[in-house]
Amino acid sequence: LAPAETVAPAETPVPTSTSTIVPTQSALATDTPQPTTPPEATVVATETPPDATETVVSRPTPTPRQLQPQAVAPTLPADAPPPAVATAPATRCAGNVGAVGDDGIPELLPLSLQYGGTGYQFTSVVSPEDSGTLTLLGCVGAFEASRGDQEDSTRILYLVLQNLDGSVFRYEATASFTVDFEVTNDPRVLTLPGVGDQPDSQYIANDPWQRSVYSSVTLLLYVADSEVVSPDRIFGVAVDADVIGEYVPEEEGIAASEDVLAAAAKSGILPELRLGTSNERYVLASLWLPFGTTTNGWLTLYGPEGEDGPALLLGVDPRRLDLLVFDRGE
Repeated sequence: LAPAETVAPAETPVPTSTSTIVPTQSALATDTPQPTTPPEATVVATETPPDATETVVSRPTPTPRQLQPQAVAPTLPADAPPPAVATAPATRCAGNVGAVGDDGIPELLPLSLQYGGTGYQFTSVVSPEDSGTLTLLGCVGAFEASRGDQEDSTRILYLVLQNLDGSVFRYEATASFTVDFEVTNDPRVLTLPGVGDQPDSQYIANDPWQRSVYSSVTLLLYVADSEVVSPDRIFGVAVDADVIGEYVPEEEGIAASEDVLAAAAKSGILPELRLGTSNERYVLASLWLPFGTTTNGWLTLYGPEGEDGPALLLGVDPRRLDLLVFDRGE
């Protein structure tokens, strides 16, 4: 008999890949497995076009993170004494006082000041014994403002300079005006409270005086009308002192006394004036000193020296360039 012919199928599938079965842990290995060598990486070279530009990629350097130091809580043994109580150093005021004169008064000692809505005027230099025990209130520049226990504490104020031993500067309270009516930093009505049985006094604002073009860096001149060539009266406000000088034409025959002229010279007030190319001469007639302040602290009022109830007051406000004028009401 002839051998049977094996018929192969018309299409036999060809395997495309070979699968390797890896035995699991549960499988029993009959032979010791041989270590396998990982396949070598195949580097495929690529051809770089001749006109290609090489790009360099840079990475930012990481910033090291700042770590806080480890907290340490100091402890003391149970039988150790408690630490000393920390005490703050004594308060000292800082500032420039200028040169100290032969009379013991510093060059930059304020002639007037305000505290708690009340104005104070410098009067004299006293000894520490006369001022008594002082209670510190605060600082006025380089000076310490204090109250004493020898007199009325509401009327007397003292300034002390720590590095100037043996000198206490005494200030007395001046009149304090209340602003009853004001329009945009322009006070119109001022009231001075009466003392004892005296009634209150009111002062009504008049037209302010304008600054003259003939003012200097040390003396500011004010006139009622800046267009008038020869005014009837001129007020000169000293820049470095709390004083105002009143000037009148020489032919009026009103001249200041020798004492007034001496006081004016110390404050920077000139004894006479000449405006521009005019030959008219103005002489100093009187000095106007601080009479009081407003309770809001902006306005310092000046009155003629030696008058208790002046009919006219001049007001200086650091926010304004003009000179305020107030007439006493009936």
